[in-house]
Amino acid sequence: MIVIDSIRLRFKASVALTALVLCSSPAPSQINAISTRDDPFMLVSELVDNATTEPIAVFVGTVDSPGASGIRLHIGEYDLGRSSYVTLTSIADEAVQRLDAATIPNSYNWSATFNGDSVEVELHVAAGDAGVFIEIDRIRTPETSEAQEGAVAAICGTTDD
Repeated sequence: MIVIDSIRLRFKASVALTALVLCSSPAPSQINAISTRDDPFMLVSELVDNATTEPIAVFVGTVDSPGASGIRLHIGEYDLGRSSYVTLTSIADEAVQRLDAATIPNSYNWSATFNGDSVEVELHVAAGDAGVFIEIDRIRTPETSEAQEGAVAAICGTTDD
């Protein structure tokens, strides 16, 4: 009986140690290997009141970073009232993200990463909401590396096996 208890104890300890090791360090897929840069950008909507009984959509503008392969938007100040929200739409592939006052803080005020170099911002103001606005204050794009003369562009190094 003592031998079986000892084996069980060792097994539990090894499972706990394995779980600790696996959960204490990020998996390789969680490491951001792409270098990015943040740039100031200012796009601010007007204050919008909606005294009607229907929601209204207001085009705020387009955020551009010419030549970027992807783009994230940072939301600065905002007031989305009770039920208003903002949609962000990639010009490149029409992917859409909808954010409201509850979801914006979940990603530290950053949008998803959109393909391409341009994103349209549209405010959707719910009936009865007043003083609704949004501000985009920064953008994040992938760093582009300049090719050096004589450099080899390959994923396998200097030889192509």
